[in-house]
Amino acid sequence: RPLYFRRSQNLNGGMMKKLIGIASAGSLAIALMACGKSKGIEYEDSSFGISLKLPGGWKQVSKEIEEEMVTVDFEKGDLDVSLMYGGFQGMEELGLTGEDWMDMMMESFAGEGATLEPVHEGSVVIAGIKGYEKTLKGKFEDSEGIARIIMLTEGDKITVVIFARDNEKEFSSSDKKAMDEFISGLSLNL
Repeated sequence: RPLYFRRSQNLNGGMMKKLIGIASAGSLAIALMACGKSKGIEYEDSSFGISLKLPGGWKQVSKEIEEEMVTVDFEKGDLDVSLMYGGFQGMEELGLTGEDWMDMMMESFAGEGATLEPVHEGSVVIAGIKGYEKTLKGKFEDSEGIARIIMLTEGDKITVVIFARDNEKEFSSSDKKAMDEFISGLSLNL
């Protein structure tokens, strides 16, 4: 099945949701339990093998299922986070890595007016899965800010985490703490 990139809609008009969207075909059974703000959040999709446990202060703001790709958006303070995951038949045969996905995404979304400047990039291992991450800052379409994108690939499955701050040139110390909370709360049994 062909895969394509789409520009996600952002209800608040921010940079993060415009950066990436990946979709294919199929459906997933989702189990979701969002506890009150003080209790934290627990999210699980056993059909994909993903779970997330976040402490108090986090809020789930949306969830979208588009064919085989699921996007769940969270926020803590001014930090926006998208957790995206899905399966793409034939990805393993093609030997696509997180870095390959990152390059394809950037090529697809950079556009003429973009002034995205890499701040950091490199290999990463999260929840035992190898991947690639890139932090970018600058202008994208009608937004400006900083985003950290992590792409993890295992077989025919891909997991993407996007951390973003609009109208900022760098992440604050509280943003970095929240990113660490999110990453340490992520569990992948792919």
